Amino acid sequence: MQTLLQLPGTAHPIQDAQRFSYDAWQTDVPVTGGPSQTVAIVVVHGEFVEQGTNNLISFDRVFALAPSPPGSPAAAVGSPCIITNDQLTIRRYNGFESWIPSAGAGASTAAPTATVNPAVNYSLSPEQQEMARVLQEQTGLNAEWTLKCLESYGWNFQQAITEFPQARSTLPPEAFQ
Repeated sequence: MQTLLQLPGTAHPIQDAQRFSYDAWQTDVPVTGGPSQTVAIVVVHGEFVEQGTNNLISFDRVFALAPSPPGSPAAAVGSPCIITNDQLTIRRYNGFESWIPSAGAGASTAAPTATVNPAVNYSLSPEQQEMARVLQEQTGLNAEWTLKCLESYGWNFQQAITEFPQARSTLPPEAFQ
């Protein structure tokens, strides 16, 4: 228990629903010496900020839910289900863009681009990560040049986006790859 108490606190941006995704489905699980049991599998993908370091972290959590057995403590308090399995995976931040629905998803024939999300840079604050993400999305700059642009304007997003059209013609082609 002492080890758990030493872990840093976390802050989850639950007010921003697009930063989380979930999926759920039913399946039958064999039970030794009896009929199979229907369970629900729930997968949650999301992110949190590790307090103290301000590192942005991604997580996946998988739950297996089964009906509360009659007479169980869960049934006694009115819970319709119990968690029979819970798996938590914490990993380096990798963004949430991959699960945002887009118009005509799956219909594109364009080759995927190899862009790097600037939010992976752990030295950036969450606000800077968001500025970099939005600027990269709006300008088409790659991650390296997005950061260069923001740094050259002192992390003033409005100035960077306003001045970008004039600076665009002076940038090398690799700034957009």
